[in-house]
Amino acid sequence: MKNRILLLLAATTLMTPAATAQWSTANFDVVPEGAGTTHYVEDNLRFDNLDLYDGSGPTSPFSIEDASANLGSFPDFTSPNTLDTGPVIPGTIGTAGRIGSFRILPFSEATRAEVRLYVIPGSSAGNQIVLEASLGATVIETDAQLILAGGWTQMDFEIVGVTFDRLRIYGEGPNNGGAFFALVDEVSVLRARQGTEYCFGDGTAGPCPCANFGGPIEGCLNSTGLGAYALGYGSASLTLDNLEIASGQLPPNRPALMFSGPFSIDNPGLTFGDGVRCVAGSLKRHGVVFADAAGLATWDQDVLTTSTASAGSSHYFQVWYRDNNGPCGNGNNVSSALEVLVSS
Repeated sequence: MKNRILLLLAATTLMTPAATAQWSTANFDVVPEGAGTTHYVEDNLRFDNLDLYDGSGPTSPFSIEDASANLGSFPDFTSPNTLDTGPVIPGTIGTAGRIGSFRILPFSEATRAEVRLYVIPGSSAGNQIVLEASLGATVIETDAQLILAGGWTQMDFEIVGVTFDRLRIYGEGPNNGGAFFALVDEVSVLRARQGTEYCFGDGTAGPCPCANFGGPIEGCLNSTGLGAYALGYGSASLTLDNLEIASGQLPPNRPALMFSGPFSIDNPGLTFGDGVRCVAGSLKRHGVVFADAAGLATWDQDVLTTSTASAGSSHYFQVWYRDNNGPCGNGNNVSSALEVLVSS
């Protein structure tokens, strides 16, 4: 987890603003301490305690426990709460609950996962804990680590560079039926990219209005010295309707409006403010969002069902934004565009 944070702080590439917005993270601190259920949902991640029905033997449901007194000395611990499978002891942890296995379901396909556990080895020393990523019924990748003897231990697991739609954490080994004793402190999942970017300000979509050419993937240059871009994350399914469009490298704290349509125009597109528009047809507006201080704006509410998109066809998205100090003096500009092949 710490490595990811340092990487994002240091990066200055095009992908940094959108990438930071596309992590779903559960740290279990948004609800008060108390007994839970067999299912827990936070930030588009669902946790299922498989101990209750996978043949490992029944245990207590999930609970949320304050572990500050036990784990406060760990610099990576996200105080105060953890996810546990044992009974709740207010304000402290008597021991970690027994875990045979549990499942994590992202709400859309993902390409990276990071899971932090705090493990108390006890009689499970010599077992191993496995983080398993699957796409449908196919196991794609695993990260396995051995439980060593001693006191509380932080164990960080990672899946990188593959596409998956479910995660499972389980124990295996000669002791306690393969089970282990742990608290879950933080889980982060990076949602998968969706769609194909086009309409770039590098001249391939047509000339920028005042030779304010941008780089690949971004639109024509704006007052930040860069061009804005539009990227898609999540799923292209009309039924799931969890597609998210992120636009970055926008002028900070200025309004931006995403629009979509059933047709694309490119090479050349249409001059539009300080940029080039490449989306056409009956246009649908998806609302105004103010870019944050980093120049990032996102649209993630019913993007497909509020558009004119239909299953089996491509739909096209672009972002218009206010840019009072833009290079051509028109006061506005547009991002690069995104084509999404919509499914049912």
